[in-house]
Amino acid sequence: MTLKLSDCVKQSDTIMTGEENGQTVMMDIVNGGYIQLDPIGAAIWSEIETEKTIAEVRDAMLARYNVDEETCTKHCLAFLAELAGGGAVIVVSE
Repeated sequence: MTLKLSDCVKQSDTIMTGEENGQTVMMDIVNGGYIQLDPIGAAIWSEIETEKTIAEVRDAMLARYNVDEETCTKHCLAFLAELAGGGAVIVVSE
């Protein structure tokens, strides 16, 4: 799945999150899939609790972490595309 900065995304309602050993974990209540997030992944996940454009998510990560815009954009797009491909993220508009 290819995403753009202008796409709006949000968490899927089928994903439950919690903490395990100090890390955020996600479980799909439909298929039982399990994902453990690193701190940056958890920050991105937290940002999309409500619908946001990927540009808004990227901007929040730029404000939070010491990373250049190009790298941050590339990683946000790739991470969210991976989650969307697995059904954990809903792309509201493309």
